[in-house]
Amino acid sequence: MSTEKSELQRVLYEGYLSNRCETGGVTPSRMRKPEYRMMRTFDERIPLLLETPAAVRWISAEPLLGPIDLRGAGLDWVVAGGESGPRARPTDPEWVRSLRNQCEYLGVPFFFKQWGGVCPKAGGRVLDGRTWDGMPRLAEAARRGAA
Repeated sequence: MSTEKSELQRVLYEGYLSNRCETGGVTPSRMRKPEYRMMRTFDERIPLLLETPAAVRWISAEPLLGPIDLRGAGLDWVVAGGESGPRARPTDPEWVRSLRNQCEYLGVPFFFKQWGGVCPKAGGRVLDGRTWDGMPRLAEAARRGAA
């Protein structure tokens, strides 16, 4: 489930749970709730993300158009990537490195999708000599959600 509107996303998610009698209000382990990052509202959206019950809480920082501070975000996964298309804005490698370094420090899996450019895969996805393919630890996230 994904949308760029956090409040709408929370309402849709809660509606899904309330209309699913068989779940008994328990978050299905296959449901993952992403938070799509928009530069000016990132800090406002994280609290909405954390209020919503989900097996995995993650952000998709795509396109990554500036630095992000993950302190206090309580995330299970971070996906980052540059913008692609004819009007693609550049992604500064230092923004990507900072996000990756924060993820490593916090123990959050980090997935770097692409550098972006006019063609989606034109810039590749190698950062500092390797690809970053981190995936969320579903069992740990599910245990936290069940507590």
